[in-house]
Amino acid sequence: MDEFDLVRIAEKLNSRITHEYHNNTFFKISYDISRAFSGSIFKVLEDVLEEENIIKYEKSHYNKGIKYYQSEKMTVDRVVWLTSYDKVKKGVENYVWKYEILIEHENDGTDWLHEMQKLCSMNAPYKLIITYGRTKNASDGMIATPPNKGVNLLGIAKEIIEYTNDQSCKQLVIMFGEESINLSTNGSKNLYDIYYWDFDKEMKDFDLL
Repeated sequence: MDEFDLVRIAEKLNSRITHEYHNNTFFKISYDISRAFSGSIFKVLEDVLEEENIIKYEKSHYNKGIKYYQSEKMTVDRVVWLTSYDKVKKGVENYVWKYEILIEHENDGTDWLHEMQKLCSMNAPYKLIITYGRTKNASDGMIATPPNKGVNLLGIAKEIIEYTNDQSCKQLVIMFGEESINLSTNGSKNLYDIYYWDFDKEMKDFDLL
């Protein structure tokens, strides 16, 4: 199995989304109005995946050893997958593949737990959730996270990890953006805080990057 550094990919994505937010008027307007314009987010995400030599899947593609990304495969927003086949016979579905990375984007700072539950119930070594509701920090002037939202739910996220006993996962990363009507960095370097769980390190709780 190929190794990924999902934390590094999340950092790259965070930096790229923040850059687009500050330098692309359409991106900023759509991001602010809808609290997280999924289409804009996914466009940046796909650019980052392609820089990692992960190819967008097309129907003519099905080659051994190539990592593909695809939208809404088996109800997951974006997936990276790998097959053991070079190609399949005409008229036969592409059945022989495995997940490498599962990616979910959830606008609501509460419902991301449902997405996490889903991902922890699926077999894949790398899992990324992009959501909203970062905590207030006295040093950065962020707006206070509403009760039972976003980062405040990390304790329940830990319970999900323990209860599902996810044996497939190597890294689980959660990116939290500010949850407010008008998203902004408010003096913070990037739009998201990154929390991660590295299963190889036998961590007992989420670490903030």
